Amino acid sequence: MALEPIIQCFMEEFERFWAMMEKQVEICPEGLWGVKAGGYVYWQQIWHAMVIAELNAIEDPEVKALSVDKYSRDVALLSNTLAQAPAKAEILEEGGRIKKLAVGYYESLSVASLAMEHPALSKRLGKPHTRLHAALGTIRHLNYHIGACDAILRERGLPGVY
Repeated sequence: MALEPIIQCFMEEFERFWAMMEKQVEICPEGLWGVKAGGYVYWQQIWHAMVIAELNAIEDPEVKALSVDKYSRDVALLSNTLAQAPAKAEILEEGGRIKKLAVGYYESLSVASLAMEHPALSKRLGKPHTRLHAALGTIRHLNYHIGACDAILRERGLPGVY
């Protein structure tokens, strides 16, 4: 079944930014992967963006996002870090699972459903949020962290993905 044009636009933007984020994993030099720059560790910004994408793709507040506790909730939410960065392949593998979940979420949307409450997001943030918040919020959040990682690369004379 074809997606409605607005939903198709969301899907295309999600997939475009997700591909940029995967490219940032691939092009990041090993010596920079675990370095704190711009306030956060490079790999962790990528992981954090993936975790939020997973959280936003799950509407049932009783369903736990698998990624949140993979390294720890504090690591996922950028309030702590690991002594040793995980391998890029590990992040990309887990990211593949999360992307599939997120694509399924976008495919489940319709224009009419965008105004419906997103129960898990509402519970997590303590106020009402809609499916539109989750759909756009995921895209916006990916874009933010792509920009932050691009800045880290460019400050070191490396090309970014934009």
